[in-house]
Amino acid sequence: MKNISKFAAAVTSFTLAATMAGCTPTIGAGTENAISVNGYDVRAGVFLYYTMQAYSEAVSQLTGSDGTAPDLKTVKSSRIEDLEAEDWIQDKATKYCEDYATIQQEFEKLGLELTSDELDQIDMMAEYYFSADSRYIENGITEDTIRDIAASTLKEQAIFKHYYGIGGEKSCTEDELKDYFDENFARVKYFTISMTDDEGNSLGDDEKRELRKKAETYVKQINAKSSEADKMAEFDVVNDDYNAYLESLTTSAEGEESANTETTVTTVAESDDESAVTTTSDISEESDDTEESEDTDENTDEESQETTTSQDSQTDSTTTAVSSEDSDSETTTTTDPHANERIVQKQTTAAESDDETTETTTAESDSQRQEREFNEHLFEMSLGKAEVYDYSDEQIYVVIRGDLRERMTEDDLWSQDYIDSLVQSRFYDEFTDYMEDLAKNVEVNKNNRAYNRYAPFKLNLETQQA
Repeated sequence: MKNISKFAAAVTSFTLAATMAGCTPTIGAGTENAISVNGYDVRAGVFLYYTMQAYSEAVSQLTGSDGTAPDLKTVKSSRIEDLEAEDWIQDKATKYCEDYATIQQEFEKLGLELTSDELDQIDMMAEYYFSADSRYIENGITEDTIRDIAASTLKEQAIFKHYYGIGGEKSCTEDELKDYFDENFARVKYFTISMTDDEGNSLGDDEKRELRKKAETYVKQINAKSSEADKMAEFDVVNDDYNAYLESLTTSAEGEESANTETTVTTVAESDDESAVTTTSDISEESDDTEESEDTDENTDEESQETTTSQDSQTDSTTTAVSSEDSDSETTTTTDPHANERIVQKQTTAAESDDETTETTTAESDSQRQEREFNEHLFEMSLGKAEVYDYSDEQIYVVIRGDLRERMTEDDLWSQDYIDSLVQSRFYDEFTDYMEDLAKNVEVNKNNRAYNRYAPFKLNLETQQA
């Protein structure tokens, strides 16, 4: 049970649908059920569904580093994790069926029920995805099977909510969840000051000193404000000032290019060399493109450091209401007080990973280290105090961290959707372990006739969309 929405994740991307293929159209006598788990019979249609999901995963496992997927013949002749592909696929399908049966039994044991809205959602999902691929019908996979898979996803979510929703048997209080939010997420603002020129070359020492002095002046200007709210607002003021400074450099450079262009054109006109005039114009246009590319790259570098961003913090900074009377329009603009804020999640370090094979190139390692160190620094910062952070030799940041608890209100970040998301973040791994423990302690009886009849490579696995 690696995720709560296996069905939704698979069908949304159509990765699973792309591998759905057939056997005989009907499930014959003696093979109606493929496996029994603690006395719960899993129908052959569900087993087929998970067999094809496992095949899709086998294809992913065998896909080359260049993104080239193996064909059916290659998969059939391959070994995956020291197993023949057919055995690996059937083992996966069996595990998914065990998980499926465990969910049904746990849902029933807890006396849970799906709501009418959830039942409507299941019907809609089943109808949509069943009609999206004609191979379901060709393979004897009915719409009821797709409905059962969709229902299982929502049942698993209901089990999670029962145990780990606020007030659940294994959950925490709302105050404890707020503590978790505050300890694992940071409310920050920052912008980048680049120490390189348009071509990525390092600036001279004098230029670097001037830019650092500018950054330190910004920090003093922010910290001169008395309250945190005023400091967060002042941060936007200095950010706008820096953007205006960059724009002035661009305008100045364009002016110089324009002057050079006019001089060159005059000289060329005297020599009647029309091709040189065209070349000069092209150079001017390329200069504009270079400036625009620099701004884009800078924004990309800055945004790449953000781990998790609140949708509320990234919406447009203003909301405009327009009313009309006698053809006159009145416009009212409200400024978003949290514009440009980022909600960043604390990262786990590479040292916490058990995978010793996750080495990267030196350049990638440096990039990951810089991102990790910046993330760690954010959680060490004092609240309401701006500072200059040396991200790398090429970039410095002006950054401030605000009090996240101030935004834990019902009309801001503490909405039900946000609470549900935090509960998932806080308890998902624990829930996964709990459900997998349940699935380990089950009695499994395979129907060998069904396993033989619906062996993976007896199925038609060729991609074919309706």
